[in-house]
Amino acid sequence: MHGVTKLSPFPSSLATALCFESRFVWKILFGEVCGYDVENLSDKLKKLAEFYGVKGKPHPGQLLFALHTYYALLIKLLAAEIVSFFNPWMTRQVEKLQNATTSAKLRRELDELERGGIFHTGQA
Repeated sequence: MHGVTKLSPFPSSLATALCFESRFVWKILFGEVCGYDVENLSDKLKKLAEFYGVKGKPHPGQLLFALHTYYALLIKLLAAEIVSFFNPWMTRQVEKLQNATTSAKLRRELDELERGGIFHTGQA
C-alpha cells in the first residue's frame, strides 16, 4: 500500500481508504458479472488455475481478474489486427507494439489500444 499512497494526491489515510473501497466494490461487481465466488476457491477454479500453471493456492478474484484482463487484451489485439488487415494504409497493431522501443512507448501503444485506438481515429 505504501507505493499507492506515494502516488496518490490524497493524504495517506484517505488514499488507503479509497483503495480499499474500490477493491471492495470491484469484488462485488466482478463477482456478479462473472458468476463466480471471488472469495472461495472452488474445484472449477482449482482446475482452471492448474490448467494455466498457477502455482500454490491462487486467490479466486485475482485469478479471474487476470484471466479476464488477458482475454480482453487478446480480443482487442485480434480486432485491431483484423481491421488493419483490410486497410493497407494502416500499421498493424502488433507491429506498433513490437516497434515500441521503451516501456513508455509500449505503455502508450497499449493505452491507445485500450481506449479503442484505431476505431476512434477514423483509420478503421
